[in-house]
Amino acid sequence: MSAEHLGVVALAFERWNQGDYESAAELFAEDAEWHPRLKALRGEVFRGRATIEGMFRRVTEEMELIVNFRRMELAGDAVLVEVFAQRAADNVEDEWFHLFTFRDNQILRVEPFTERDAAIAAAGPGSK
Repeated sequence: MSAEHLGVVALAFERWNQGDYESAAELFAEDAEWHPRLKALRGEVFRGRATIEGMFRRVTEEMELIVNFRRMELAGDAVLVEVFAQRAADNVEDEWFHLFTFRDNQILRVEPFTERDAAIAAAGPGSK
């Protein structure tokens, strides 16, 4: 695990927030999975680049949310990200953690957690 993976996650958020959904999705493996935390998306699992790209577009354009990170850290072989979502219109904010796992240098899976300790435990051996 290297700092390279931190850069990939940061770049995914940057591209997403610039509206470059396709380039953001290209950072994911073809068979990647995104398990969302947002209430409006719960119960859905977004599989594959095209579906993840559609989720980025839906969250930003239809739900009018900005999703970004406060901080990130290495957690074993994964990247743990403290995430927030904010609706500009009403200034309501929600916070949680995402655990990003990788295969090679591509994001393979994104899982949400309400607590940092649970995310660290899920990251497995070698995480702090």
